[in-house]
Amino acid sequence: MNLLIIEVPSPLGLRPDGVQSAPGALRTAGLHARLGSPDEARIDVPPYCDVRDPGTGVLNPQGVAAVARGLAEITIFNPRLDPDGCHARHLCDLITNVMPASRIG
Repeated sequence: MNLLIIEVPSPLGLRPDGVQSAPGALRTAGLHARLGSPDEARIDVPPYCDVRDPGTGVLNPQGVAAVARGLAEITIFNPRLDPDGCHARHLCDLITNVMPASRIG
């Protein structure tokens, strides 16, 4: 089994208090090398916005959707990284259960 660590340096849905630095800190600490994960998967995260969506109460709904699309590009559209579609199913569950369909676009 090939393990892939997908870095998502994001405070989206929270507030920027350091969580966005976790992927780099874990890499610096040697996590990727110890697990044998290739150095190829990182999601670019839109800037943080502290305004809640009035319809859902969710922080950064467009940013969360952009990150979900980035994850889809890495997993759903790459059969080498997700040969049985497991990651794709989890991502679809996240999108459909957390983000109302009318707000994702």
